[in-house]
Amino acid sequence: MPRPLMQWDPTPKVPPLSFSRWAQFSPPWFDLVAGRDVDTVRTARLPEVDDVVRLSPTTPLQNAARGNTTVIGFTDYKVHRVPLPGVVWILKNGDDQWFGQSATHYWEASALGPTLLGWWRADSVRVWDVTKPWWETMSVSGGGVPIWAMTPTPDELARGAGGVRHSLALTLSTNYSPEKVSGWMKSDGTDPTHPLRSGECLRLTDVAHQRRLAEAQTPDDFAVIHALRFHGCRVNDKGSRVAGHNLRMPAGANVTVRLRLTDFEVVVS
Repeated sequence: MPRPLMQWDPTPKVPPLSFSRWAQFSPPWFDLVAGRDVDTVRTARLPEVDDVVRLSPTTPLQNAARGNTTVIGFTDYKVHRVPLPGVVWILKNGDDQWFGQSATHYWEASALGPTLLGWWRADSVRVWDVTKPWWETMSVSGGGVPIWAMTPTPDELARGAGGVRHSLALTLSTNYSPEKVSGWMKSDGTDPTHPLRSGECLRLTDVAHQRRLAEAQTPDDFAVIHALRFHGCRVNDKGSRVAGHNLRMPAGANVTVRLRLTDFEVVVS
């Protein structure tokens, strides 16, 4: 019977994961954005929502088990069969999210946890066949795009500059616009006055790129800085005011660079 990871358990390692098979469906997070024009209007408004952009290494991922666990969906009223491992590594960020992978599938569950009756419950469970179009299933993220599609693996980060060849997932403090850029799944933003939309792409300015390169200390730093200049980051969720802005990093990442939202410019979508 699966059980949640406890504080005294050894921390698992994030396994390798690749969404390269989705490249055939032209997902926007694989786009090179270094040469795109700047959206000067939205960029000029970034100081209105400026704050530190954290790179906390907290996003877990596990290999799926061979067997399935019964998970009852409390919002869709469905019975899900989820391949939870023996010790379930849940992201304790208020949403209690679990992310799992197999050779052919990827799972996301929110508000996941055991019940006293032996089965598990969740607010939602999503599963993708990674050989099929990514847009066929809506993610638990606010923007609807799969969370690990834009979360780098430790292996990608360890390769240094050029090791991460996709956009990074940006979570904004509190809120963003209810609009979405073309090709994005959805928006859970509710502030029409906010300068950024769901799926908005931001990249490091040239000045910030050079400054942060000079501050970099680890291969992970160089990988993140390179990715943010050449592939950017994309708004895909919102968090609390206390949590602030953040870029999803895998558990165990060794990122020392410090960023602010005003290190970025908005590119034309």
